[in-house]
Amino acid sequence: MNTGPRLLFGLILSLFLSGPRSASPQESAEDIREKGVAALKAGQLESALRIFSQLVKHVPSAENFNYLATAELGEGNLPEAITHFHKSIQLGNNSAPVHYNLGIAYLKSGQPDDGIRELRSAIAKDASFLPPVYPLGTALLDAGRAREAVPYLEKARASTPQDPRVWANLVRAQFELGNQDAALRTTDEAVDAFPGNAGMIVALAEICLRHGQARKARQMLEDANASTPRDPNIELLLARACLQVGESKEALSVLLDAPPEAGAPGETMFLRGEAHALSGNFVLADVDLSAAVEQDPGNLKYLIGYAWLQQRERRYKEALTTLEKARELDPRMPTVRFRMAVSYFFQEVDTKAVAACEDAIRLDPHYAEAYLLLGTVKLQQHAFAPAQMAFQHAVALKPEVALFHLLLGTVLYREGNLAQSLEELDKTLTLDPQEARAYFYRALVLSQQGERRKAISALETVVALTPHYRKAYVELAQLYKAEGQIEKAKEALANESAERKTEESEDQRMMQELRDLTDEIR
Repeated sequence: MNTGPRLLFGLILSLFLSGPRSASPQESAEDIREKGVAALKAGQLESALRIFSQLVKHVPSAENFNYLATAELGEGNLPEAITHFHKSIQLGNNSAPVHYNLGIAYLKSGQPDDGIRELRSAIAKDASFLPPVYPLGTALLDAGRAREAVPYLEKARASTPQDPRVWANLVRAQFELGNQDAALRTTDEAVDAFPGNAGMIVALAEICLRHGQARKARQMLEDANASTPRDPNIELLLARACLQVGESKEALSVLLDAPPEAGAPGETMFLRGEAHALSGNFVLADVDLSAAVEQDPGNLKYLIGYAWLQQRERRYKEALTTLEKARELDPRMPTVRFRMAVSYFFQEVDTKAVAACEDAIRLDPHYAEAYLLLGTVKLQQHAFAPAQMAFQHAVALKPEVALFHLLLGTVLYREGNLAQSLEELDKTLTLDPQEARAYFYRALVLSQQGERRKAISALETVVALTPHYRKAYVELAQLYKAEGQIEKAKEALANESAERKTEESEDQRMMQELRDLTDEIR
């Protein structure tokens, strides 16, 4: 929660909404109280704290404890504030404002469940009392309870439409709830409600980037960059958006004149290095990314990014050294373990690759690429059952990736599970109709099922898509011969012989595709 003037004013205002004051047994106590209230209004919290600390010793009323707790909350003395708000409630001040202030104290002290409870109590006491609505919505959102948060954030937007924070958190809640249409609609409404507000655009763009809406973020940031040129915050965020949609040249163009000191230490160099790497200029990428790490050697993102570049350059051993530094900074970062697994895998250190994949999955059970790499190692080891299990996890997490279905279909074929293999291979081809290896394994399955003509058709598609696929010619020759098509069998064998010197093996192609996949993950 923010502790600025707006919150302090809200706290003071809530004191005067809490009902009539209790009668003072002594006039002098009333005078002291008035001085304390004046100090609160003036923001003189230290003075107010001193006054009310003395006053409650002589007049321990609900009202005085409420004032004391408010001063303590403003000064950041959270345990004392919580204790004294409770004391005020025990003495009869069971109003909505005191529960609101108590809820804020709990939230600021890192006790979200208690904070949410008290903010709910405040609203239950007085539904027309609006101060608890927005902090309750944000507290629920921060607690991962977006569904509960949305109604409060919508109510907060209706009551304070001039507050950009409310709009931004409502967009975030709608995204986290999975309601992308509503989130994008609210984003557009927010942009219209705050024309030319660069801060709002940046906040909304950051939320869109976190939730996979890079093109939407880019559109907003391009408009903002045109209306507010040379704003480094907008330029850096626009570069990030360009990188997320795979437009590295556009990112470099945006960053062309960005000063090195823009953004966080090393941020400009990091983004420029990532753009150079994606453009294939590894030399300049190394200069920029190493400079970013030098500027902020404790930045985990920079270290992981530099290791990613080293792996793109096939410098797997150096990448491990970089990743060890990253692991020391955060032993619980799953991306570090996955990147280590990549280095071990391409160095053919399978035992360590498996262990690193398993560490990544333990830290993040939804890490689809870690399951994929784990399954690939197991497949190479001919451990088909664990490979199948790993690929099934990957497919369940990212069913839109053709390669995941291809590998699952492959291991199912090798296990002899022909029906399920064919099902996964068909899904592969639905996602990528040009995937020659799916046609190849589909042909193997059909051949074993006695569907020779269908198998021949699939293999003919393979060699049409990939003329250098030598194994396909071997299988074709055998099937042509079985069908009595001797001349075609001879032609297929001749093609197989001609391709022996030029064709990459299936394993080589798979390794290259895995390199490409791991290169894409940043």
